[in-house]
Parts: sequence; structure tokens; C-alpha cells
Amino acid sequence: MTASKRVLTAARLDLKRNFLPHLCLALLLVLLTPVLFGLNDLDTQGSAVPLELMMPLTGILLLTPIFLPEQDPAVRDVVAVRSVPLWQIYSARALYSLLFLCLLPALLILCMGFLRSQVTPDLWLAAVSSSLLLGGLGALSYTLTDNIAAAYMVPVLYYVVNFGLGSKLGAFWLFSAMSGSSASKLPQLFLGLLLLAVSIPFRVHEKT
Repeated sequence: MTASKRVLTAARLDLKRNFLPHLCLALLLVLLTPVLFGLNDLDTQGSAVPLELMMPLTGILLLTPIFLPEQDPAVRDVVAVRSVPLWQIYSARALYSLLFLCLLPALLILCMGFLRSQVTPDLWLAAVSSSLLLGGLGALSYTLTDNIAAAYMVPVLYYVVNFGLGSKLGAFWLFSAMSGSSASKLPQLFLGLLLLAVSIPFRVHEKT
């Protein structure tokens, strides 16, 4: 079996055994959004409210646990004797987690479009950027603490702090679009990617 096939096999098994419950929780969050918010006939600022309040939480659910399976000694032993390098396994998990992180807000935006709300690509990018920032915080926190509770707590705390500090957070304010600001969220996107990218080699170094 080639190296690429071994990575794909490992990724497919992880999707079924470990990732699926987290994906279901994130999908449930998306499905709850129409229940918690009215999605009909919203203007652009109104459409930003459910996207900025709900979608960042999917980043926490999808990216924070990418290193979690190895907490199980049995899984850790299997991974240790596999011919697939650990960094490839983690990278594959990160990639398909990022894929769903991008798809979920797109699904919600599609629904809002059918309900005659004004949605734009900028709103999708804002939702993805905030999700990635919180997810990157969670992944790096897990790497540094090796404690899943603390890993979830850090991004949740940052999410809550955003309600209090608001625009004082500048480019890293999660709720800028729903407040009428046109500030770019690209810094959040780049920081989230950086945090996630840094967490993988750190984690590999700890486990080797």
C-alpha cells in the first residue's frame, strides 16, 4: 500500500470512529440556528447575527479535538506502530475538519438565501474566519495543556470576552459584522491558520 493510500485509510477510519460525533454536534448547532433566530427577510447586518453568534462555535467543536483520539492508550499504541507518520495523520484530520468548517456556514447561508435574506460572500468569510480563530485556539490549547476541558474552555472564554470588550479587540472582534463594521476578518483567518499549523508539530514533538 502506498503512503498516500495509508494516510487516506487512516483518515477514513478516524472520520467514522472519532470525528463523526463532533461533526454531528456542529451540524446540530447549524440546525438549531433557524429555531433560535428568525432567518427570513434579513438585511446584511441582520444576517450577520446568526452567522457570527453560532458559526464560530462550530470551529471549537471541529478543531479542538483533532488530537483527542490519542488520549486513549489503545489508540495511541496503534498509531505508534503504524507506518503512517503522526504529522500526516494530524494534518489529514485538520484538513477534513477545515473542509466541514467551511461547508457548515455555507449551508446556513444557502438556507438564508432561500428565505430571502441578504447574504454575501463576505459574511461566509467572516463566519469561517471566526470559526477558525476559535478552533485554532482550542487546538493549540489542547497541545499545550493535554487537557480537553481546558482546551474547550480557552476558546469559549475568548468568545464570552468578545461580548464585553467588543470593538476594543480590533481586527479580532468576532461580532464586528453584526455591529455594522466593515472591518476585514482576514487577520482572524490568518491567526487561526497559524495557531492550527503551530499546534501540529508541537503535538507531534510531544508524542515522539
